[in-house]
Amino acid sequence: MAKTKVLTGFTVNTPQYLNNRGGVTNIVLANQTNSNVKASVGIATPRATAYYIKDLTIDANTSVDVLDGSLLQTEANKLFVETDTANGIHVIYTAL
Repeated sequence: MAKTKVLTGFTVNTPQYLNNRGGVTNIVLANQTNSNVKASVGIATPRATAYYIKDLTIDANTSVDVLDGSLLQTEANKLFVETDTANGIHVIYTAL
């Protein structure tokens, strides 16, 4: 059963991992500040890190739909989000 989840409380340039065991859809990055922030979405494998989106600028008080209805399955790999601003964004996503 799909569940909507929210990630908050980011530390600068420190990845937070999504619960993505069954796959993820509908990733939204929401800027909660009055200035622009940069965010990245990536996949960490046992051997490397690959970015789906790197250093995307999100305007103040706006959001970006990164994965609009598409399914991203990462098997045993870890899907993460990181930002250049502490507590700058909220990540809303659907975990399957």
